[in-house]
Amino acid sequence: MSATDKEPKPLGSTSGKRGYIRTCVRCGVTLYGVGRRAKYCPKCRADVNREMVMDYRTRNPEKVRADYERRKAATWTPVHCKRCGCEIPNATHRQKWCPDCIKAIKSQQSRQSYIRRHEAAPATKQLICQRCGQSFNVSSVGYGRAKYCPACRPVVESEQHAAAYERKKAARTFAGPYMTNPRPADVATRAAAKAQVGEDRLRLLSNVADWAGITYGKLMLKSQAERDALILEYKAANGGTTHE
Repeated sequence: MSATDKEPKPLGSTSGKRGYIRTCVRCGVTLYGVGRRAKYCPKCRADVNREMVMDYRTRNPEKVRADYERRKAATWTPVHCKRCGCEIPNATHRQKWCPDCIKAIKSQQSRQSYIRRHEAAPATKQLICQRCGQSFNVSSVGYGRAKYCPACRPVVESEQHAAAYERKKAARTFAGPYMTNPRPADVATRAAAKAQVGEDRLRLLSNVADWAGITYGKLMLKSQAERDALILEYKAANGGTTHE
């Protein structure tokens, strides 16, 4: 039989290391080899001690506060401002300046930071223009966004604005699954074509419903994406014609 498999000492035995057997009065666990006055297992003992401390603090708040102030007064050392030398009330060990000096120091640090940023010579980086291929210098602060040299940048911006205008102009048309003709240039003709869109749409949907073998009501119950797909299939099957 190994040392771990030995039988527990009998109750009241004094041989060996405090060989008493007890039962925890809180959780009922059997304790082997404990003292004569043992009442709790280690886990319950920690819980009981914690509860006793909390109960004492609840019943005696004045004593607890007085003891805290006494220990704080015995261990606390005064902290003096490193700028004016006055004593800082209720200061932590990491505090360096009094409230009056903090504002002046922060203002001075902000001013020095501004001087360092604006008076120091900015670092430059040499890049290659993506339009003309020439090299140009740019500040290291914004070189991540620079693509064109100063001569090409206005030209590229004007081209981009013109392309954006053309895209917006093309988007302002009547082109779509229900429109058969491109947008006319004349205003009066454009207004007439816009008025004709509703009639063309109704005729087109009727033709699509007959072609698909369903009623007009069932076609309108479908989602917009499904109706557009059927319209495109109808136009492809009829060679792009929308009228019978």
